[in-house]
Formats: sequence, C-alpha cells, structure tokens
Amino acid sequence: MPMPMPVAVPHMVPVYVPMPVMTPRIARISPASYETGSDGKGRTYFKTFNDNVTLSIS
Repeated sequence: MPMPMPVAVPHMVPVYVPMPVMTPRIARISPASYETGSDGKGRTYFKTFNDNVTLSIS
C-alpha cells in the first residue's frame, strides 16, 4: 500500500514541472504556443510547430 502512494506522488510532480519550464522557451519563439499550453494542448501545438519548422527548412 505505501509503495503506490510515493510512486504516484513523484510521478505527477515531474510531469507538472517540465510543462511550465518548456512553456516559456516555446513562448519565446511564438506567443501563440503559450496560450495553447494553457489549454493543455501544448504537446499537440509543439508537434505542429516542429513540423512547420521542418517544412520551412525543406
């Protein structure tokens, strides 16, 4: 019983930390990504943004 508790707690912490850390970096490139991140679709926008960059380079 005590094992799943500590495992679940630290797992949610790292997931919540990287989001705000990566958001400001992406926001520097495009402010629209910051709004999308607030909606909880940061991953989707980041993937789309990455694809757009690849297309621009090509």
